Amino acid sequence: MLKKDRYQMTNLLEFDGGNLNPRLEQDARKRMLRLRAELDKVETRLERMKLYLELAQACFDAREPAEAEEYWSEALGLCDRVGDRHIAVHCLSNLGLVSLATAKNDEAAKRLFRALSIYDELNERPGLADTHHRLGAVYYTLGKWDESIHHFEASCRFGNELNDRLRQALAYDSLAPLYRAQGNESAAENALRHAINYYTALGDPRDRARCMCLLAEVVEARGDHETAAATAEESLALLEKEGDSLGWALQAARLVTFYLDTNRRVTGRDLVNKARTILDERGYFGEMGYVFRALGDIETRAGHLTGALKFYTGARRRFLQLGDQRGIATVEEKIGRLEEGQNQIDWAREHYTSALPRFRKLGDLPRMSAILRGLGRLALKNNRPSQATEYYQQAFDLDRKVGNPGMLALGADYLAEINSARNKHERALEMAELALEWARQTDSEAEANALARLGEVRQRAGFPDEARRYYSEAQEAYKKLGSPGQDKMRSALQGLAR
Repeated sequence: MLKKDRYQMTNLLEFDGGNLNPRLEQDARKRMLRLRAELDKVETRLERMKLYLELAQACFDAREPAEAEEYWSEALGLCDRVGDRHIAVHCLSNLGLVSLATAKNDEAAKRLFRALSIYDELNERPGLADTHHRLGAVYYTLGKWDESIHHFEASCRFGNELNDRLRQALAYDSLAPLYRAQGNESAAENALRHAINYYTALGDPRDRARCMCLLAEVVEARGDHETAAATAEESLALLEKEGDSLGWALQAARLVTFYLDTNRRVTGRDLVNKARTILDERGYFGEMGYVFRALGDIETRAGHLTGALKFYTGARRRFLQLGDQRGIATVEEKIGRLEEGQNQIDWAREHYTSALPRFRKLGDLPRMSAILRGLGRLALKNNRPSQATEYYQQAFDLDRKVGNPGMLALGADYLAEINSARNKHERALEMAELALEWARQTDSEAEANALARLGEVRQRAGFPDEARRYYSEAQEAYKKLGSPGQDKMRSALQGLAR
């Protein structure tokens, strides 16, 4: 049976600060010391090989990858003499895992592809599942998202074929953040629900709770605040039942914002204060970044921007200590937005441009697109329309890769507006029509906005009759929505009449 802790270093859905489970590490160190003491007692080559295999695994679980590599290499050498290809390829696959854990990605890929080829020859399905999983992690680390998804999906297929709940859980668990980074929220939600079901069947409440926390984030992103908050509450209740106060504190800090949009019995500030107390008592300085980020969100909602900036800056300092790239990028973007709102253009640009390469490395296309649009807005404020157009076009190209109609409509609308303002009417009309096409796949309000933009672009291009038609359609759409946009359209139509 596959050991779950063997995957701790390749499971891509660990918390932003890494998987904090000192008990597992301590147990592995005790096992490592006991096995070392037995080395002098073994007499046969076969016994020594088996002991090397156990010792290598114990070293890896104890976060001693260099020693794990040494023992797996020794075991591999003995396997070659014994002539056992099954154990030899097992060693080779684990050596690839060690290379991955020590950031030797090219070496990891070579070792794992060799192992994959041998497992294929032997038709050993569990080995194929595990090695595909590890290759998925290699390509994730290299930022090659399509290849990463390919290997994790292959691991998932083998896990399904074997009816192995643990392999299935781990594959879906690792696929979810990749789907989400590419903007495929429905696939991410589906993967998380599968992972949750498998972890439930395995009796693994902590990983179930962690995946539920991520599911809450996905549900929140599509605007279902009540379901997100209920999922978050269930996640926290699981951790509380397990007595995992540290896990509870980390998740509570992440989930606070869900409580800001709903009328829950427990308030966001209650949660974050309790999390802050736990982390402070345990001396987790870096992890306090999640608490400070949450406090920054609370202050932002309350309109206390100076206080929010102070908390976000504190969160950034702590995430830097953790080496948490997503945490750093997230607060950099939040600080940039605050500064943009206060017209501190140079400071906002500095924080956006700091966040952008971090999200690029993480492969988070939607966040990259949002930051590029922010840089476009800053360029417009600095009266640099050509630079703004370039940023908006880059954002739009990323949105096309993601394929989210709402974001495509928004991106096309930005490009229609700026090209129209620069008297590039042909391009403006092209983008305005695309914006309408995608808006119709989104919702009625987006469609009304796109019709209004088409009217504006047609008017500037010198086609008043067509502009009048689109303004009238937009006015009717706004009327159905009960939106004040209808008054703006009435004024636009009156302007055309003069």
